[in-house]
Amino acid sequence: MSKGPAFDAAKYRNNPKLIAKHLNKALATDDPAFTIRAIGDLARAHGMGAIAEEANVNRAALYRSLRGDMDPAFGTVLKVLTALGIQLVAKPSAGLVDLGLKVKSKP
Repeated sequence: MSKGPAFDAAKYRNNPKLIAKHLNKALATDDPAFTIRAIGDLARAHGMGAIAEEANVNRAALYRSLRGDMDPAFGTVLKVLTALGIQLVAKPSAGLVDLGLKVKSKP
């Protein structure tokens, strides 16, 4: 079952804004396998060999890790995202904001 339109690799090459948008949509599904497949799609769009080399990860292992049927190490995911020019950013979930919960800030 697909959670979105077919992936068009050419649109995402060297376009960090579209890459981030695609990943945010994948993350919003709360489906880890779908998110990992989305990261894999982006890595293949950029050339898995180049991503593997920049992330200092074995190419064949990276293909296997990003198929979506296994949980890759978080460090591997971070390396791939870095190679794609993407950084993870944390923000409060909408549920916390809706409940009126506040995040403690430093004085």
